[in-house]
Amino acid sequence: MNRPRPEFTILMPTRNHGQWIEQALRSILDQDHAGPHEILVLDALSHDRTGEILARYTGRVHWRRESDAGQADAINKGIACTTGEIVGWLNSDDVYLPGTLRAVAQAFAADPALDFVYGDALEIGEDGRILTPNLFTEECDAGRFYTSHDYICQPTLFVRRAALARVGPLRTNLRWFLDYQWFARFFMAGLRGRRLRRFLAANRDHHSTKTNSGGFARWWEIMQVLSETPGPFVMFRRCGWIYTMELVIKWLNTTSPDPALARWRQAALDFLNTRFMRLVSPRQFHDIAHRFQRDIQPRGNNIAALWEPIPPEPLAPHLPRVYPGLVSEHHAALRTLLFPHLPQQPGRDALLAQLLGTSISEATFILDALHRSLGSAGDVVEFGIAQGATSALLANELRGTGRTLWLYDSFAGLPAPSPEDELKDDIFNLGSIARYKGEMACPREEVEERLRRIGIAGDAVRIVPGFIDETLAQDAPAQVCFAYVDFDFYAPIGLALEFLDRTLAPGGWIVVDDYDFFSTGAKRAVDEFLQRRGADYEFSLPPAFAGHFCRLRRRR
Repeated sequence: MNRPRPEFTILMPTRNHGQWIEQALRSILDQDHAGPHEILVLDALSHDRTGEILARYTGRVHWRRESDAGQADAINKGIACTTGEIVGWLNSDDVYLPGTLRAVAQAFAADPALDFVYGDALEIGEDGRILTPNLFTEECDAGRFYTSHDYICQPTLFVRRAALARVGPLRTNLRWFLDYQWFARFFMAGLRGRRLRRFLAANRDHHSTKTNSGGFARWWEIMQVLSETPGPFVMFRRCGWIYTMELVIKWLNTTSPDPALARWRQAALDFLNTRFMRLVSPRQFHDIAHRFQRDIQPRGNNIAALWEPIPPEPLAPHLPRVYPGLVSEHHAALRTLLFPHLPQQPGRDALLAQLLGTSISEATFILDALHRSLGSAGDVVEFGIAQGATSALLANELRGTGRTLWLYDSFAGLPAPSPEDELKDDIFNLGSIARYKGEMACPREEVEERLRRIGIAGDAVRIVPGFIDETLAQDAPAQVCFAYVDFDFYAPIGLALEFLDRTLAPGGWIVVDDYDFFSTGAKRAVDEFLQRRGADYEFSLPPAFAGHFCRLRRRR
């Protein structure tokens, strides 16, 4: 009886990865997708425990043990001798995440014209500890790929076998940049790709990876490959500077200079890291960071924890939603690289760990504007507070300042949208903007409980319930130094801006959320306000990875 053709072929090149290969294999074998698949391990004559481990999986895993001309040669041989309709390539020090094969199969089944998919990835350490999300994945765009950076994380890539004939094999004369050159040919051949907005794999970071150990030889190969891709001379393109800065940063991180030069090395690293992040400017930073905090961090700080059953009951609302150590590292990196003037505040990291719907990068952006405003007179206002997680964060920052935090919310959810509100990003998949009326409702008691738990005195916060068209006329601060406006829709944002135009102190700041995101109303309200009053305000947008905000600063 003939066996059915496998739905998936997973190729695993390996050499002396005995300490990790079993975890890589289990991440394939333990997937919840029932479709047939074949696993082929291509062992380049390992002399560690690899063979012993593979023998335990006889019948479930196929392997070849032979010399090859490098990783590209092994992959090409594997493609030639397998038959699965969808081909994945997982290095033996990387792992898939739960649900990956199911998600990929569903994406291909939903769109028969799709040639390849990829997704987001985690970065893990040698021991499997989750370090950070890979922040550089972007939507599938050929021009961005050619001119900026390789935003396809290789272990997350899956390709239809039929499409590979249009691309050809990997180039065996490349050692370090073989995947980028292969991906570039995907675009040149006109393959149709899609980014899946979920974490599919984890990329292991250790000192012996080709990325970390390639040095100048890797950089030179990158320059040669980039010179062959479309566009002007490589060093006049963003990608040339990105990979050159990466080389210098890696070199500085691995050198041990004279102690007298340590301060200068650190200053150079700070400068280069800041420029590198701005040059790359990850467009999906907000989305990736948010899903990392929502889907990954609450499960554990080690990759093995992601495979454990989900508890039947959700965590209680007052418990930290993410691991404080990871939050502290993330926030410290943001302050060092992007917000160097933001002072630290006791209790901030614990509150960042409990944010709901706001990423650490977004919150840090808001706090930076708040502290810049505290040189001006007036109170602080938040328009639209939802569950109050951001409110607690702002209240904590205002301890000892003598300022009152004013919180405005209907506690009945969003109002009815106006004609100016057109659905731009269907964040809840409701299908129309009208269906968002009443969404995001939260009891006032939950907000009060959050404030009570962090010890905020009652006279330091004023909660004003109701819709803004009624409440501002009844109870409002006489002067404001900072306002965070998160009303989502055109009409209430417009009313908030008109109020702030009368009360915002010189040098004060306004941060408006969802600018050019979710509904068109936020952008329209801000743009119309600036048409009338723009001479009085400095307008700025955050880096692409710091959220969908705009900032208005009142000129002195």
